[in-house]
Amino acid sequence: MDITHPYGGLMTGRPMCLERKAFEHLQKLSAQSISERQLLNAKPPDHGRLFAMQDSIAIIDVHGALSKRAGPFDAFFGIGSYEVLEEQFLSAVDDPDVTGILLDIDSPGGEVSGLFDLADLIYAARDDKPIWAVANDDAFSAAYALASAAEKVFVTRTGGVGSIGVIASHVDQSAFDEKLGVKYTTVFAGGRKNDFDPHNELTSEAAALLQSEINRLYQLFTRTVARNRGLPEAKVTGTEAGLFFGNDAVNAGLADGVMTFSDALQEMAAKNSKAVQPKRMRKTMTQETQKTEAQAAETQEPDTRVTQASASETILSDQEKDALMAQAQSNAKEALRAEITAISKACEIAGMPEKLGAFIEQGLSADQAKDELMKLMAAKNNQQPEIHTQTLPAKLSESEESPVVKAAKARAQISQS
Repeated sequence: MDITHPYGGLMTGRPMCLERKAFEHLQKLSAQSISERQLLNAKPPDHGRLFAMQDSIAIIDVHGALSKRAGPFDAFFGIGSYEVLEEQFLSAVDDPDVTGILLDIDSPGGEVSGLFDLADLIYAARDDKPIWAVANDDAFSAAYALASAAEKVFVTRTGGVGSIGVIASHVDQSAFDEKLGVKYTTVFAGGRKNDFDPHNELTSEAAALLQSEINRLYQLFTRTVARNRGLPEAKVTGTEAGLFFGNDAVNAGLADGVMTFSDALQEMAAKNSKAVQPKRMRKTMTQETQKTEAQAAETQEPDTRVTQASASETILSDQEKDALMAQAQSNAKEALRAEITAISKACEIAGMPEKLGAFIEQGLSADQAKDELMKLMAAKNNQQPEIHTQTLPAKLSESEESPVVKAAKARAQISQS
């Protein structure tokens, strides 16, 4: 397994809350090579808008394998991160226009590190705003830990939840090293320092330590789900990390109903529209309110009415302008940071890190920088001399006259006649 590969770095030597088949699939992906062209053409995630919103409901996508921190190529490899999810979630909680939060989950799970902190954050925010989750279609392992933290959990007819367990693997490539004629000698201090070296067989002591940590994390997982769902912990452990689909998920107490994502969105919007009005609804007056205020305004002096109306409009306009300006500045900073990160990564991959400063000074976009790097790489690799092919006319015998000359003489005779 190549630990420099995004998936290899995510999975190597660490416990994972990941569904078993997905665990094997990601292990296979981590062994696949990645071409320079693939990485150069990969686009960084767009964090300009933190979440989608419909009918005052914030929609937060929990998609792909999950890691603790975000990387510039997460979107290319289909990786989500707790770091970005937390930023999106807190933004939705603090947004006065948001009346509810809906988690759109389609993930096999992911890294343990950072998982339970985010699950606790979602669970605590129940007191602030309604939070629902939909397994659309998969919410397994770490993804289910996040889903269970919501007030309500729904699953589609073909969707599944569960896989409440922890898994880890150790790669022993000592036999492979021996076939290659390679022997690794590791010098270390501290008895446990070299426990999980892939070039040596896993010792019984190291295996016991890893199992102990897996058990600790498993207990943390089952207790978290039991608290979130209001279930006895024994019932959660009784699932034995199994997968539950459709109505079976409801019967197991891991979901509240079978529902499509769009239906859940509509139901949540309808339920929250009366409970918490968004800012734009508070600004809209009913016809009766408009009539009452119009009658009251008639009793005031004309100048007073104009002054008060103008002041109200000015205050509202200033508030909106300030909000828009702050959002625009934030978006611009995020976009610039993402652009520079993409250019820097492309320069590193191309083996030309010294080009970063020049590209930034020239004001090139990430795509333009990648094009320049591709041209430079092509020019660098083009070491073969050009081959020119030229077809010469067949040589005429001394007695044979050229057809061109014949045609010229014939045209001359015609013009003289």
